[in-house]
Amino acid sequence: MAQLRTTEEAAKRILEIIVYHFKVRANGSLPLSSLNATWFKDGWNAKDFNEGLQYGKDAGWLTQTTLHVGITDSGFAEA
Repeated sequence: MAQLRTTEEAAKRILEIIVYHFKVRANGSLPLSSLNATWFKDGWNAKDFNEGLQYGKDAGWLTQTTLHVGITDSGFAEA
């Protein structure tokens, strides 16, 4: 059975990928395609990603343009 994860956990997973996998610093950004290529490991799905991204934006941790996801100072500190 799939593990149920919270939207906050999904948002923190996004932060971890950006900071620890891709080594992006505060106020940096990453192409959305790079993030998506890494996201679907360990049972994470598109619904988790979309909800986590929205949570991260609402929390002020992440920003998003059409092609990039950015990490704010507070998002970097949270990671």
